Amino acid sequence: MKAIRLKTLIVFIFLFGMHKNRAQQNAELVIGKPAPELELSESLQGPSVDQISLAKLKGKVVVLEFWATWCGPCVAAFPHINELVEKYKDKGVVFISISIDEGANASEKIKTLLKTRPLKTFVVKDAEGNLTQKKYNAVGLPTTILIDKNGNLDAVTYPTKLNEEVLGNLLAGKPSGLAKQNADKPAQVITEKKENPEVFSVSLKEFTGQGNSKYSFKTVLGVTGYNSVDLIEWLYGVEVARIVLKDSFQEKNWKCEAKFPEQIGKAGTEQIMACLKKIVPPVLGMKVTEGKQKMEVYVFKCVTGPKKGRKSYLQKVEDDGGSHISSSGDGFMAASRAEFQGIVNWFSGYEVILINETGLSGKYDCNFFFKEESFESAIESFRECGIEITKEKRVVDVLFLSKLSETDSATSTGH
Repeated sequence: MKAIRLKTLIVFIFLFGMHKNRAQQNAELVIGKPAPELELSESLQGPSVDQISLAKLKGKVVVLEFWATWCGPCVAAFPHINELVEKYKDKGVVFISISIDEGANASEKIKTLLKTRPLKTFVVKDAEGNLTQKKYNAVGLPTTILIDKNGNLDAVTYPTKLNEEVLGNLLAGKPSGLAKQNADKPAQVITEKKENPEVFSVSLKEFTGQGNSKYSFKTVLGVTGYNSVDLIEWLYGVEVARIVLKDSFQEKNWKCEAKFPEQIGKAGTEQIMACLKKIVPPVLGMKVTEGKQKMEVYVFKCVTGPKKGRKSYLQKVEDDGGSHISSSGDGFMAASRAEFQGIVNWFSGYEVILINETGLSGKYDCNFFFKEESFESAIESFRECGIEITKEKRVVDVLFLSKLSETDSATSTGH
């Protein structure tokens, strides 16, 4: 894989609770409708909280920034926000940064941070329980909310999406163009009241090194050196041959990693992977659509096997230990106590769709000898072992990858 210069770092930080007693509530958060009123506990910079309300700010464009002192991407956006504050300070745009920091020393944390990382907006603390954050479904941080001069919700977006064109549109009484929801589709709010919420973070950045790897440990999982299509293959657990490209994508390699509390268990990691499937494709500018398509496939059927061939062999063994599959990289593959499906899956690295109809169960030892450059050469090795492989055309499940349009962006999850 091609080594490239590090250019991008995108990090998402989420409040993450796995408990079944999670409180759920619906909020009518609809583009073009009145934005929910603010509920604030303290003003740390700017007017007092009783002077900061959408009712009193009607006639001005309002930009809400939900952030926290522990959110690196939020702080990284400060310079961009400050630049816009300077440009629009006398032009009818009000910027309000709403901190969701909680705890007895939250105010001191904010003040300390602002001494070294100045922020030129109004800076306020959300009400106890982060009621305003919940009203606006600002689960991911940072979240930017745009409110037009009539007090109506215009868009849910990111601070880096703000520019002169967007704010100019709002000042002219037009939509910003950054709407993130359909006008008739209310947002679903999922919140949990916890004193010490578990936190998980997801980072996605361009990768500079050589090679690739996949890893999973007690508190972290991820991949390194994967291109965009590789990432989709990993996230969805499909063979790369089942991914159909409708558009071309940049040849970049990525490192994608999720960190999480040790106690979340298997169910928690499954939820994290589900979140990654929603988060990562839109960030890469990709739309993933599940569908079906007639494609060339290789079908495995058991004829006289499993058995020992002239060189290759496939033999059923007792399940008395761990399994292992390895390759020398020169046309030799060996497996010890592996399920037959696992052996089949190993060959999907040749970017072919493989369908196992052998009905073989249990664990197997095997040695296969073949020419490294193509899957076709492996067919004879399987035939020696009593497994016939035929090439057919079948309608199979696939993933269609296309570029994310503005309409698609409006319905992408998170923002």
